[in-house]
Amino acid sequence: MIGFLFLSLAVTVSAIKGVVGKKVSQKVTCNADSLLFSMVRLLLCIIVATAILFIRNAQKGLAVSTPMFLISLLAGFSNVGFIVLWTLAVRKNPYVTVDVAIIVGSIIPSVASAIFIPGYVFSYLKLIGFAFLIAAAVFMGKYTASTVKKITFSSIILVVLTGLSEGIFSFSQQLYKAFGKTDLYTEEVFGFYTYLLSAGILSVLIIFYFIFFVKKEDFIPTVKGFAERTGGVVGLLFILAAFLYANSYFQTLATTVGKLDPQILYPVYRGSLLILAMILSRIIFKEKITVNSVIGIICAIAGIVLMNLL
Repeated sequence: MIGFLFLSLAVTVSAIKGVVGKKVSQKVTCNADSLLFSMVRLLLCIIVATAILFIRNAQKGLAVSTPMFLISLLAGFSNVGFIVLWTLAVRKNPYVTVDVAIIVGSIIPSVASAIFIPGYVFSYLKLIGFAFLIAAAVFMGKYTASTVKKITFSSIILVVLTGLSEGIFSFSQQLYKAFGKTDLYTEEVFGFYTYLLSAGILSVLIIFYFIFFVKKEDFIPTVKGFAERTGGVVGLLFILAAFLYANSYFQTLATTVGKLDPQILYPVYRGSLLILAMILSRIIFKEKITVNSVIGIICAIAGIVLMNLL
């Protein structure tokens, strides 16, 4: 029962996180904004993660082994990819379309877990489920075409990469559960290192971007413009950071403390979140609910059930 409690908390904070993130993305005017907004979010996440680390008295587990560092590093890389790409993708595409793309990315943890985690079986039913997910992507593509004035190649790539990065991050959580959780290396420590490494990786990307893609004469105007835009959303960024951490933390607790099987957790989490996202996108962002979007969501839910429950 406690597993479903943590799961319901994860769904709730994720839905709010998505709405707040969509509002923040509307302030993004260029790639530099996306990188810098993401860095602010990660720094706030580190503050939240550090506070929870000491509140739970888990700091004694900060010394980690090489395998655990590598798992945390994988989580950090994929987390950075998801945060940056999601901000850009949701700015150019309907909120629900990006959410379905994330579900399609679930094929990654399923296939990877079957290869690397003993006892995990990838059955033919999972292949049928994947076919449903592909169908969902097709219908959501039609939905996007009917709601967006012009679909560009870059917007499609952003959606695909967002789904892939989320899938890899989910796989890193499965690796942690299978090989990494100990009395010392707790969920709090895993979350702390995930966001600390994410911030380090993103710092390198920001330096690289400004050296090679921003002209010297544009550097100060770019940073100044970002600072001005940040002032109007700093409260939203803090909420986003807190809920970003809480989402991954509650999901991890659902599988470890709550002992909720990932084959149950993922479809219930994603199915509930997808329905909630459709409702919120209609109420808050006035995004249309069409036949294609409803069929796409039904296919997505059928796909995750087949891939995780049967």
